[in-house]
Amino acid sequence: MADSACILTPFAISSAGREGVEEMTQRVILASLVGALLIALGVGGGYLLGTHRPDATVLTGTFYTGYREASAQVDGFWYGIVANVSEWEDAAGTWHQDGWPNCLNRVGYHTITFGYVPVSLPSGASWREVVWVSCGSA
Repeated sequence: MADSACILTPFAISSAGREGVEEMTQRVILASLVGALLIALGVGGGYLLGTHRPDATVLTGTFYTGYREASAQVDGFWYGIVANVSEWEDAAGTWHQDGWPNCLNRVGYHTITFGYVPVSLPSGASWREVVWVSCGSA
């Protein structure tokens, strides 16, 4: 049996082919940049809408806290916090992203300042969502 050799030969791309490759590369780069911008706007916009909403109403109330859950009745409405808060401020004035506010760690009653936004579903169900908690300003 004869040995078969693989011979690699350079090939040339015509100038029209090169322009097509360059145009495709530019489109991929542009699409990547647009995608990155959209992701950044989505993340930043979601953050701002979730925690720094100008329409968030600020209240102060006394919450009864269990293990990673707290509830309070303020001005005739019940407010609940379960598992974590989008943003919270500790007693020293430092803001934290997500997590459980340290002022609500102990079981018992705790007076805090909080912000809520109204949430309504097409079915007619609605509630007031707590979007931030301040441990230092109550």
